[in-house]
Amino acid sequence: MSNSASQYRGLLWLFTGAGLLCFWPLLEGARGHIPPAMGLLSGGIAMLCFLTGAWFGWRGAKIRIAERAKKADVIALMTVAVFLKDKTDAELEAAATKGGPAGEAARLMLERRRSGLRPSSQQQASS
Repeated sequence: MSNSASQYRGLLWLFTGAGLLCFWPLLEGARGHIPPAMGLLSGGIAMLCFLTGAWFGWRGAKIRIAERAKKADVIALMTVAVFLKDKTDAELEAAATKGGPAGEAARLMLERRRSGLRPSSQQQASS
């Protein structure tokens, strides 16, 4: 989890705790131990704290979901690269013409080979 996602999670719990603390004067105002206006004000502040905490939680969750998606994309790209490294140039060109994520990976693999960066097994075989 990134630092910003952790900060949002911390703020979520901070505002949730503040909202819970603000409910105590609300209950005391309902019992008549403090003026009812103070209790209502405290209840309003509690709701504001809960809504703010929910917003921070939503933002943190959004960041975590984006980070997971990015990790999944990297893993998928690595898997496709491992699959494509043993393909011939003709097979890679055919895959590149089809398009899509695998086609893009095939195009990148072709560019890498044409610039002289071949997989280590082919470099040893040609030496």
